[in-house]
Amino acid sequence: MNKTILKLSLICALLFVLSVVTYKWDNYRGVDLIAGAELINTLDIDKVHRFSIKGKSGEQLNFLRRGDSFILENFSNYPVKGPQISELIYKLSSITVKEKVRGAQFSKYGVDKKEANFDLSFFDDKGKELLGLYVGKSYKGKGHYVRRAGGEQIYLTERPVEISLDKSSFIEQNILDFEKDNLEKLDLNGEVVIVKDNQGWGIEGLDKSKYSGENIEEAVENLQKVEFDDFFHASDAKVSNLKFNRGANIFLNNKMIYKLALARDKNRYFLKAHATLAEIPEDIVLNPQGGNENLKAVNDMIKVQSGAQNFNLRFKNWVFEISEYEYNKFIKDKLNI
Repeated sequence: MNKTILKLSLICALLFVLSVVTYKWDNYRGVDLIAGAELINTLDIDKVHRFSIKGKSGEQLNFLRRGDSFILENFSNYPVKGPQISELIYKLSSITVKEKVRGAQFSKYGVDKKEANFDLSFFDDKGKELLGLYVGKSYKGKGHYVRRAGGEQIYLTERPVEISLDKSSFIEQNILDFEKDNLEKLDLNGEVVIVKDNQGWGIEGLDKSKYSGENIEEAVENLQKVEFDDFFHASDAKVSNLKFNRGANIFLNNKMIYKLALARDKNRYFLKAHATLAEIPEDIVLNPQGGNENLKAVNDMIKVQSGAQNFNLRFKNWVFEISEYEYNKFIKDKLNI
């Protein structure tokens, strides 16, 4: 009995020693666990004036604050979606540390400036660096090694650090976005003119027996959203010589008109867009004695004018590359009408 107990005790002792050795081997990266501690908790997005994300392969995104939003400085100053910037800052601010790493072997863990998977730098409006961070190698897909710029300490994060260098993930790729109920007329290069009347949708100049109502409905729904794949400033040599020989005018019931121009270069397709207003009715003038209806009409028109200005600020100076599918939304032969 005593021998059995002794054997079991020895086995338990050996297993314990083995588990300790295994644990230490698996955690040779370091000890001094500080699980749950936030690596970054002082990055204030309101103080960030400029920041950059550099990838190991040389790709880079440079963001510059313009008013309350950011632009992509190294992509012709294209405007960036605010929520995406806020989400990135939130992700960085939420990085928690699993443990410290013993030693300062930057190259081993990929947190040297030249070898980091990502090099992030944030600056205020005076050019002072608020934060520099190197994101290095992954540890079994469970976390990343990181190091603050100028610091010696390496950390392993509790979760993977997810960062994108795809510029499309920071921009709004939808050009048009309007409610179908607000559409009055759709003029596709003069070849197809879809209008709305009391009986629904129709094609100007054609008897209803000549076309399918379902196809018209589908054409209208397709044009509520038009997305692009890439963008170029209008002065860019890559697009400055394109011939925009097709177009579409989209008339809304609030007097807004979206004017679109289309070009095709072999198997590539392009679009330009700007907004304007239909002729403003003469009775819509600011008249203090005009009553609430007059004031509402004036207020509505100011909103439309502001909407057109914002649309043009965002899209007017750009040429967008679109897919063949998006291009065909404007082509008569592809609409089955």
